[in-house]
Amino acid sequence: MKNTAWCVHGVVVMVMALGVLQGCEAPLPATPPTNGVPVDTANAWAEWQAIAAKDQQEWDLEQAIRLASAMAERPSGLRPMLLAVGDEKVSPQTKVLVVLCLTPIKDVLAPYEAMLTELIDPTKGSGVRTFGAHLLGLLESPEAVAQVTGLLDDPDRSVRESALGVLVALHGDAVTARLDEFWARPDTTLAIREQVILGMAPELVEQHLALFADTVVNLEVSAAARYKSATVLGQAGNASHSTAMERCAAHDPDPYVQERAENGLALLRARAGVPAGDPAAATNSEQ
Repeated sequence: MKNTAWCVHGVVVMVMALGVLQGCEAPLPATPPTNGVPVDTANAWAEWQAIAAKDQQEWDLEQAIRLASAMAERPSGLRPMLLAVGDEKVSPQTKVLVVLCLTPIKDVLAPYEAMLTELIDPTKGSGVRTFGAHLLGLLESPEAVAQVTGLLDDPDRSVRESALGVLVALHGDAVTARLDEFWARPDTTLAIREQVILGMAPELVEQHLALFADTVVNLEVSAAARYKSATVLGQAGNASHSTAMERCAAHDPDPYVQERAENGLALLRARAGVPAGDPAAATNSEQ
């Protein structure tokens, strides 16, 4: 399953971690919008730039994505956008909008693999390489995936975490062996931990239940991440996760998370053969 919706969410996580974008809480489209203001293909780049020049709170993101889609229909039509990402003189906010627009239409990026590869060159600045890692990771080619996988060892934490975020959402097989290692690193940010939990491809979940058990009791991450963790552990966890679920059910400040943990704990205990309301039996079953 190609987890494009959470990959889009991951863009926001990434750019907020860079300190570039603040307060972007509106839901982002995971697929190109199909309605709205008609697009003048010939003037699409100029119209897109006009949107980018506004304050981020005034961005018409859906129209910006339509314009990017129209540009993609022309030969080399997306070249101006990718040049903007690589230009140190272009504002970070403009680069953010480029990445937000291209992520939902990632399938049009294949012809630009060489340009995207240039964005992660070690001679580029941290911001350019961070955005470049995400954009290159949107491609399906083995060469692109290998390049982004190599960035998991990059000395720049922002670049490493950008690579991790896009890989965990779209190319799980390339990153699954490294997830526990990243999780254990003391310099791994809360932002990427949350992105791993929310964006993890479904086929990876059962291999990494310990990460969800760690998250379900971590009040520093969002309620959304704790809610998903309680859901996952309720559906796929075992008796060894009951202590974390009990803590969440008893102490989480969000009533929805608490309820989800209570329901998940009941499912978990039922699978373990523990009678409802018998925490001592649950503890014994873990030993």
